[in-house]
Amino acid sequence: FYKIDPNLFAPAIIIVNNVKTGKTFKAGKINPQILANSSAF
Repeated sequence: FYKIDPNLFAPAIIIVNNVKTGKTFKAGKINPQILANSSAF
């Protein structure tokens, strides 16, 4: 199990909303090439 690439299960983008402050934090980006390779479209 430990030899599995950690990026295999990583989301492309994560967005966190702080309910107390109303601030939104965003990290990551969509990789169009990987998205195209992983879908039949």
